[in-house]
Amino acid sequence: MVDLSGVIGDRLESVLAKARKLVEQGKLPQAGAAYAQAAKLTKQYAQSATSGEIKKKRLADAQKLQGYAEQLRKGKVPGMQSDYSPVDSGDKTVATEEDDYVENARSLITQAKISWDEIAGLDDVKKFVKESYALSLAKRPVGVGLPKAANLLLYGPPGTGKTLIAAAISKGLEATFFSCKVSDMLSKYFGESSKLIDAIFDLGTQMSPSVIFLDDFESVVPSRDSDSSGAERRVLTELLACMDGFEHKGENKLVLVIAATNKPWLIDDAILSRFGKLAYVGLPEQDARKRILELLLTTKGYKVTGSLEVFAEKTAGYSGRELEQICKELIRNMISKANPDLANVAEKGKKALESYTLKMGEITAEDMDKVLDQMVPMTNRDDLARYKKWNNR
Repeated sequence: MVDLSGVIGDRLESVLAKARKLVEQGKLPQAGAAYAQAAKLTKQYAQSATSGEIKKKRLADAQKLQGYAEQLRKGKVPGMQSDYSPVDSGDKTVATEEDDYVENARSLITQAKISWDEIAGLDDVKKFVKESYALSLAKRPVGVGLPKAANLLLYGPPGTGKTLIAAAISKGLEATFFSCKVSDMLSKYFGESSKLIDAIFDLGTQMSPSVIFLDDFESVVPSRDSDSSGAERRVLTELLACMDGFEHKGENKLVLVIAATNKPWLIDDAILSRFGKLAYVGLPEQDARKRILELLLTTKGYKVTGSLEVFAEKTAGYSGRELEQICKELIRNMISKANPDLANVAEKGKKALESYTLKMGEITAEDMDKVLDQMVPMTNRDDLARYKKWNNR
């Protein structure tokens, strides 16, 4: 299990600062939700107390915060100490720079252009995610409570379409799509990543329905064989808090978290429990490989004289991304063979190229064999066995 106690205090200070600001703004229900979150964090903080007396005080603080939350939810402003803080840190201050974090979060919004028809195979995964968000958006029978859309963890070899699935979900929902690469966030926003996570979830709620896609999810997991960095621990704590939905419980908002990882065995069960579905996205089967080749070659106007069925058989073990690389190489080789004078034309400059019309040739089985001789699948049998073992754990 991951020890999170070392950063609970910092997280608590941030939540309390947010709660006080909401009270000042007159947003009492939201302030109540924030104080309820602070109460729960304080209970967690109590577990790391170094003495029974400190633990008792922190638990009393948690009860006091919960009382604040209940009064605020009823529209009442309780008599609160403006400088109240259950964190034993004396004069510690909390930086707020909320506008900067919101703008950084907004910069992660991308337009999802991929549709389900453009994703070959993965029928079981596609069916689950469609039904999952349908439960959240479809009209419910009177008196029937249905579960909300489940957070989804996609795992499997590199290049198998995990990002495409997240984008297709976002487009199907007509949702705001936040594309977040966790490894980049840890490096680019070092020391501030946890605050950026909070801003992403806040903005995602405001722009609901939203899909928050967390790629390279294993990057946020602290190393088991060394002291984890403060940045990783802070981001992990913030992610767990936001995914638990403390700030937005009861609100009619859809914020769907989709994470992707190539190394699911690095992730603790405590974190995995935040996901309603763990979906294996494996290497494409033969029918899916044939469909991918069609999408990348024949539907784009290239003439293939070899059988796509045979091509699909020969590309067993390759990921979708590798099939894309294979097709690009086939196209490049075909154009080079059909236009042997192309390099000479390029030497004549821009105008010569702009007036030159490319000739198109054929892509043959021999061409495919030559390309495959130069490209070896990245995912080997040992890798596949490890995914299977983890899936059946």
